[in-house]
Amino acid sequence: MMKIKDPVILGFMGGLLGTLGDWVFHFSSFWLKIAGSTTGHYISQLIFPNQNITLSKLLLAEFTHFLAGATLGTVLALLLILSGYDYARLKGIGLGLVLWIVHVIAIPNIVAPRPFLFRTFNEAVVDLTSHVIWGLITASYILYIKERN
Repeated sequence: MMKIKDPVILGFMGGLLGTLGDWVFHFSSFWLKIAGSTTGHYISQLIFPNQNITLSKLLLAEFTHFLAGATLGTVLALLLILSGYDYARLKGIGLGLVLWIVHVIAIPNIVAPRPFLFRTFNEAVVDLTSHVIWGLITASYILYIKERN
């Protein structure tokens, strides 16, 4: 039985698992041609603006995606400590939705030069859903470990 008492490690691990769920859903949607890009494509353009997306750039972007998701899992763990664990999954989903707003509205309008990858309606819905999945998995993991400690 895994015992994790440190909220930073707990949140980081939950965030990694949540990001894995996000990635699987997003990449599956890309593979099935529901969406034309993934979060890795988007982040690649933020790191390397106006450059072609290569495999090495995509891999670095996906690493950044997992690092960001894990770090924000720590934020969720700390938020749950401060606000309580009641409705933890709903709070996780809520944070995921807030992060989606930041991801699709705030960041593209703050970053210069702006990413040039055209985002379709389907990609926005897939991205929204993947952020909900992140929040649900991350909160569920944190709650699962907390209840077993």
